[in-house]
Amino acid sequence: MHLNSKTVPLELAKKLIDYAAELGAKYIRFDIWWWDVEPTPGHYNEAALRYYREVISYMLSKGIKPIAIIGTSILTGLNN
Repeated sequence: MHLNSKTVPLELAKKLIDYAAELGAKYIRFDIWWWDVEPTPGHYNEAALRYYREVISYMLSKGIKPIAIIGTSILTGLNN
């Protein structure tokens, strides 16, 4: 599931989680994009942290276990 505090509003994320729960999902794999959490080195986006906490809490309230993948959108050092 692609969830991001900048592109998927919390209410939509909850609806998607509800649909997954209705389908009997036991786990949801989703990405936490590091650029969303730490947009510049040493500066953390509190709104993004709250968003991901709420998403995880909501999944757990629906009996779904979250599988969070932390990643970035930029690969560096591949051309060296």
